[in-house]
Amino acid sequence: MNGLKAVRNNWKKAVFFSGVAVYGAYYLQGKYEDSLLRTSYCKQAKKFGDEALPVGQHSRRVTVFLNTAAQGGKAKKVFEKNVAPILHLAGFEVTIVKSEYEGQVKKYMAVLEDTDAIVVAGGNGLLLEVITGLCRRENPLDKNIPIGVMPLGYDNLHARSLVSNDKSYVQWLLDSAMTVVLNTYKASDVMYVQGDQPNQNVYCVSGMEWGLFMEAEDRLKNKNWWMGPLKRYWTYIRHGPLAVRRGWPVQFSGDLVYQNPCDGCSECWLPPVVPEVISHPWHYYLLRPAEMFKPEPYVEPVKDYSQIYNPLCGIQYAEKVEGIELTAKIHKPDNKDDIVKCIDVEIGPAGMGRTDFISEGWKRVNKKPDAQAINKKLAAGSFEFRPDIALEEGEKMFSIDGEDFECMPVKVGLLRDHLNFFYKPEQIL
Repeated sequence: MNGLKAVRNNWKKAVFFSGVAVYGAYYLQGKYEDSLLRTSYCKQAKKFGDEALPVGQHSRRVTVFLNTAAQGGKAKKVFEKNVAPILHLAGFEVTIVKSEYEGQVKKYMAVLEDTDAIVVAGGNGLLLEVITGLCRRENPLDKNIPIGVMPLGYDNLHARSLVSNDKSYVQWLLDSAMTVVLNTYKASDVMYVQGDQPNQNVYCVSGMEWGLFMEAEDRLKNKNWWMGPLKRYWTYIRHGPLAVRRGWPVQFSGDLVYQNPCDGCSECWLPPVVPEVISHPWHYYLLRPAEMFKPEPYVEPVKDYSQIYNPLCGIQYAEKVEGIELTAKIHKPDNKDDIVKCIDVEIGPAGMGRTDFISEGWKRVNKKPDAQAINKKLAAGSFEFRPDIALEEGEKMFSIDGEDFECMPVKVGLLRDHLNFFYKPEQIL
């Protein structure tokens, strides 16, 4: 009672405790709504799990790659609370592989067998390992395995393009898990980055960045955690003055050789390789009953590009480029009629002042449409880039799908419709 009287008689304490009470009420309400969402999605998943399987057909086998270190070590708990119940209730045979060190998943992908779907429960780094490991496999049929992306990392670049994150984080996770249950997937383009090591291509689904903006995001944003939602704004304020040590403006330059995109012609078309099938009459008696009467799968006819002529295909264009950044991203369609398959290469303007750099960075934080300051933009089918790097300037890094790689001459190309990803249909054009 004495405590309540003290609060009532002191307006500062009354305001403080009132704020705490309101915050607590909203927090509990959010927890309650998240619990209702989980219950609703689990009921939907259970309907799929209760359906009887056809004779001779096994349950869908799902291999989950989980980065337990994501979200500061909370990823495992978040996964088990939101995603795992949906996969189990849907009747899947779930195998969980925990990522314990960098490169482990790429090695595992080389020997992965007997799975109907892959689920990546982590961030950009884990997804990059899964995609790279899958694309390095020799058997092309393995690339048809659909991939589900659970946003458990810091940035989750590709996850945002598959399932909208305009609602709560819990619903984003639940929607991502349900795409695996509903088995809705589509083919996506994959970009490869080839360095100086043979058979060590890196494969990604977003793009590559190099420059001052990438450095600011990569080197400083994780160190300013104590600033909360303001840390990304502070990143650009802090990084601009720090670059004075190397001179301002910080310029990046190199030689760019590129080819225009081609949708297929007699110059670049390769006839599909049809595997030889050796059949014997006695094979019929080894089939299970469900396979004996199984209809032949529909095979989409392959378009013949041998009669199509494109005079611009294969022509190389070379130029010297310089600016504050270089980005190469897989082209994202603006509308349903935009069917161009290419890599969007953009070079940021040279000579940007510190104030312009901060203003540009803040626009990117707010995701404004005019955020990208571009000096040159081109569409490429493939390109080669040789950066000019002086050893005394220190270590520079490429960022590929949010992960750092050594800066070196690279060859970049596009693999069209190369991998399948689970997605929420209404979110895709």
